[in-house]
Amino acid sequence: MNKQTEESIKEHLSKLPEDNQQAINSIDWLKECQEIGKKYNLIESEIAGLEAEVALFLVGLSDLKTLHKYIDNEIGGTGWQEIEKEVHENILLPIAEKLEEISPSKQSYTKNNGEFFNDGSTIVTAATIKHHAQSYPIRTIVKVSDFKMPPEIQNFIINGVVAVLGFVGLFTFKTMWVVIGLIGIAVGGFNCYNIIKVPHYIVIVEFSNGEKLDFDFPEIEKAVALRDAINEVLRLNR
Repeated sequence: MNKQTEESIKEHLSKLPEDNQQAINSIDWLKECQEIGKKYNLIESEIAGLEAEVALFLVGLSDLKTLHKYIDNEIGGTGWQEIEKEVHENILLPIAEKLEEISPSKQSYTKNNGEFFNDGSTIVTAATIKHHAQSYPIRTIVKVSDFKMPPEIQNFIINGVVAVLGFVGLFTFKTMWVVIGLIGIAVGGFNCYNIIKVPHYIVIVEFSNGEKLDFDFPEIEKAVALRDAINEVLRLNR
């Protein structure tokens, strides 16, 4: 990072709320950028560029799409996904978690101690999505979508065939085949009924590093609650 850019970053950093400054300064993010650069054999200009792009994002002068574009286009190579993942895990996520830790008052209007959503396996807070012990920074989300998953056609056909064969066996009037037929009707029919009756509602969250999380719910209410919670947090983080 050249001196002019560094001075500009310091100036903008000083204008951020105190909590944000404290969170950003809680880790040596410049050192993290340098270590990432060395790990993936980046040249000095690429490391300096990475430092500048991360800094611009941290102080609010850039966004994740620009950071992603820089890592993808300017650094490129076969390891850019790993570089972006390490930037998220070693810099953005720790800062987001620190901000969440030191500024709970900003979440006082939410329910359940700052949690916008909590179903036991997924927790949405003002800074992160925590899913099965993994944390994902809210600010790295680029898209949230949801849809109703249609019945699983392949499984429906297989179980339908089982039920039909069950009926065929039932009408052979031979004891063994009647028993097999009854089992086929029971299993195939029950599975077909469940496939039709229980739809799946999917919420898909996409991150700037290309990673996706699929949340599968049998109830539309939970899917809508998760989608709305994430969108609300994204709105608050703008």
